[in-house]
Amino acid sequence: MVIFVSPDIYAVRATAGQEHVIARLLYQEAVNRRKRGESMEDERVYSILYTTGLKGYVLGEADNPGVVEDL
Repeated sequence: MVIFVSPDIYAVRATAGQEHVIARLLYQEAVNRRKRGESMEDERVYSILYTTGLKGYVLGEADNPGVVEDL
């Protein structure tokens, strides 16, 4: 049986002006976990993004909020 989980977008609070740094750190940690085989099928991070129009937040697209919190 295959279970499909629709990913959601979660906001991560960051220091205003440092969103790009936080986004890069989150991305790198997600990549490292995948390489080490620590990410499970139902605990994936699909994207990390920030925008200049949303000060103080980085957005993460993942299967559940715990995945983004653990990064």
